[in-house]
Amino acid sequence: MSSPDDKTVIAPKSSGPGGPQDADRTLVTQSAALSANAQHALPAGTRLGEFEIVDLIGEGGFGIVYLAYDTQLGRNVALKEYIPAALAARVGTSEVSVRSERHEDTFRAGLKSFINEARLLARFDHHSLVKVYRFWEANGTAYMVMPYYEGITLRDGLRRMSAPPDEAWLTALLTPLIEALAVLHASQCYHRDIAPDNIMLLQGSGRPVLLDFGAARRVIGDMTQALTVILKPGYAPVEQYAEVAAMKQGPWTDVYALGAVVYFAIQGKTPPPSVGRLMSDTYVPLASAAAGRYTDQFLRAIDHALAVRPENRPQSVEALASELGIFIDAPAHAASGATAHAPTAVAGTDSRTGTLRTTQTTRKEAGTAIAQPPSADAAAGNRRKRAGLIAAGVCLVALVATGIWFATRPPPPVTAVKATTPPASVGIAASLQPSSSADSRLAAPDTVAQNATAPIVQPEARAPATVAETPAPLASISAPAASLAGNTLDPFTPGGELERIAKLADPSIHVSVTLRSTTARIGRDPLQFRISSSRSGYAYVFLVDPAGEYTMLFPNGRDHNNKIAAGQTLSLPRPRWPMLAADPPGPNRFLVLVSTAPREFSAGGMKPAADFSIFPEAAQRDAATQRTPQYSPFAGKPRCAAGTTDCPDDFGAATFTIEAVRPAN
Repeated sequence: MSSPDDKTVIAPKSSGPGGPQDADRTLVTQSAALSANAQHALPAGTRLGEFEIVDLIGEGGFGIVYLAYDTQLGRNVALKEYIPAALAARVGTSEVSVRSERHEDTFRAGLKSFINEARLLARFDHHSLVKVYRFWEANGTAYMVMPYYEGITLRDGLRRMSAPPDEAWLTALLTPLIEALAVLHASQCYHRDIAPDNIMLLQGSGRPVLLDFGAARRVIGDMTQALTVILKPGYAPVEQYAEVAAMKQGPWTDVYALGAVVYFAIQGKTPPPSVGRLMSDTYVPLASAAAGRYTDQFLRAIDHALAVRPENRPQSVEALASELGIFIDAPAHAASGATAHAPTAVAGTDSRTGTLRTTQTTRKEAGTAIAQPPSADAAAGNRRKRAGLIAAGVCLVALVATGIWFATRPPPPVTAVKATTPPASVGIAASLQPSSSADSRLAAPDTVAQNATAPIVQPEARAPATVAETPAPLASISAPAASLAGNTLDPFTPGGELERIAKLADPSIHVSVTLRSTTARIGRDPLQFRISSSRSGYAYVFLVDPAGEYTMLFPNGRDHNNKIAAGQTLSLPRPRWPMLAADPPGPNRFLVLVSTAPREFSAGGMKPAADFSIFPEAAQRDAATQRTPQYSPFAGKPRCAAGTTDCPDDFGAATFTIEAVRPAN
């Protein structure tokens, strides 16, 4: 498994541009906080294959994490070395040797588990899962290379908040985590160590990433009976304390831990330890303890997740998402030998300042080791389909302490999202903000905040009469099959043109839409829907708001991956660009178009923008003069490679409406 290039050599520190010294200018490590075991760390300048050690950024009982510089690709990475301090020590400059013969079997079992975990994680591509670029064995131990993330743990983030986060913030946090867990669970792999200190909020975006996949730690703990190292009281469900035939581990194990994370965020403490609850359950349901601060639906879903016995909880993260009212893009398949869909490259924003009308900015994902997140959002992980279903039994490889801890320099001031007045030319009655309140002390996941002094405003309970309490979809909305009659055209209006495009569509391409609700309260409720198509192609979503503003919502500057497979369901908007209903009240008219080839819409006067492309009013008027009974310039035209002799112009379409209404109180 190793190669001559993987041997360790000592190299002089580089001082050239882009080298490790440059990296030092952007990183202050946590060396002062490390334990005495850090004496085993490799010195700066050590070469491990093509990676040069820059500094020590994390250390634990089972491994050491370094900031390293990839000399071939010119990027900073986190490099993890397996070296369990209780079992092994450094010999010479780089070799790792077992301290005693009696520890040999335990050391080897942990080493094997470390490698197996790296191999497993390398197969997954999701922007909220740690990605493994490379792993190998050398010098009597093993190494894995991962993105270098900067940020803070969820635990630290919550401590910095002056009050518990609101429901919208927690929903924005949970959505990518649930989707990431769905990817793991589809391969019968379970995290089993979810806790606030194992979730990182990336600097700049707030996007959550699951950390601490410590397979070696678990195996060593199992062999030495050191269960206290593995289990976190309050977060570990009862089935993790012992292997009992009647209480198997499964997706419901991670469901419990995720519920405990939310409980901690709301109450500032963990729920009572699960083992104690078996004897005398002192748990006070959130539905009563936090009533009035969150919707009853949300609190009851978390209470359900925290049921003591496994069979009494939601049996999957998808079921939990449904109870929470969260739409997710669940993986259609598990990851197989190769990663499934490549993640989307996204241009997101550096801050979200309110409505879609005002968010035409450029996003910067700070602290990633590559242009990826999500991971350049490129590992944006699209919640995408994973290729090939694997039913491989429970992954006992629980977690390698990635400890890819972030720089200790003080993070940017914690600030709040503030809406701004939109320019009249780009208006949309949908607010692009991750929180139902205008202000939040901590930027919601995938969001950067703007105002450090704004108070937290908790959302009011949802009015059941206004929006359906559960996301049970309404009847499918399908494209009309009727063809146009006659040779006359009605006067042009943006909303009317959406309906006309749907009538021009190919009826053999069946596009359907399911809605979370047909109404949404302004400033409170999200505009959410799911789309599917009977044929593979490229999905486009357009919106005409009550003021007549015409915008392409998807694809956009934050989310380019608009491919859709036949039978696949896309949940939109994705968490990177959530929408809340916004002024003015009235109908928000949508068109979903699925084309067999990529399309471009310049003939309709569309003006590309950093985030959401628009159709200015003057351009609409000019384009409208080109309409014929069988043609709409607003439907776009196919874009095929140069030299293509047959460029298909087929598309299916469907329209739907979500009414924006003012809250009752």
